[in-house]
Order: sequence, then C-alpha cells, then structure tokens
Amino acid sequence: MVLHLLGPDAVSHLNNPLPAPPAARKATFFHRALGYRLSRGYFTAWSGYFLRNVTTVCPVHRVQSVSTRQGPWQRRLGLASVYADLPGGGSVPAAHRTTSEAADLATRLYRASMDEAEARHAKFTGTDE
Repeated sequence: MVLHLLGPDAVSHLNNPLPAPPAARKATFFHRALGYRLSRGYFTAWSGYFLRNVTTVCPVHRVQSVSTRQGPWQRRLGLASVYADLPGGGSVPAAHRTTSEAADLATRLYRASMDEAEARHAKFTGTDE
C-alpha cells in the first residue's frame, strides 16, 4: 500500500532499519523492534513487538518540527529519543538512540525537511532558484 501511495522511493529501505544501540537493552525489553532510517526524502521508524510491529513512513517535507527528548532514565543510560512532529498532532519517534546519534539525527532530519520544503515550494510557485 505504501508503494502505491508514496512511490518506490518510500519502500526502497523498508527492510533495512538502523537498530537501537546496545544501551537500549536496559531501557526496554523490545529494543530489537526499535529502528529508524532517513533516506531519499522519507523518515521511517519501526517499533512494536510480537504481532504488533508498526512501521511508520513519513515524507520529510511534512515534518513541522523536530525535537529531542530525554527522560531521567534515558539520561542515566546516555540515550535520547528524536521526534518528528507532523501536521495534525502526530509524531514519528526514533526511540532510545545514543545522545550523539540523536543529536545527529535531529540535525539531519531538520535540514532534510527544510530542503525538501523549499524545493517543493519553489516547484509549485515556479520560483526555481
């Protein structure tokens, strides 16, 4: 269904998530089900366990803001979570990443969303710069 809605670029990396770091084992039992991938204009996050695995694919140009959150337990373990906030109040999380990885992901996601939004704006308004 994702292939038909978003195109082939959205599904090219669906079987290749970046897994959670080893420190995430102490934060959750389901660390093996956590993953993310940022590529070709799409941010994809994996979460869940057993039969309730969830894969969320988000076009980067739809991201309104990017936030990094760290609770006390994550701070103790050196982890943080990155959230891509979407229109309508939803968000796509990349949970339990190392703090350096979370900072890098937040920066890359912000830059990608700004670049994609500017490119789409220029395309639709006819002001290619």
